[in-house]
Amino acid sequence: MATVTQNQLAEFAYQAALNNQESDNCPTSYLGYIIPDEFPNGEESYEIWARAYKEGLEDAGTYMAQGEEDRERDWQD
Repeated sequence: MATVTQNQLAEFAYQAALNNQESDNCPTSYLGYIIPDEFPNGEESYEIWARAYKEGLEDAGTYMAQGEEDRERDWQD
């Protein structure tokens, strides 16, 4: 198992939220990567995960709303 980078962790959390997977709690491993509690620069993994997961949830909500608007518009045409 390889150790995840901060950017990979953020991307994993974002994609997990978009796909309604996992939770806002940072796992200890994900997709074969080990997730450290803290990175060398002092940033904690749970902070990275929570921030990116929240962003993914917000974007998922936006995409759902846009999709609903598109469906309504297409139905009326």
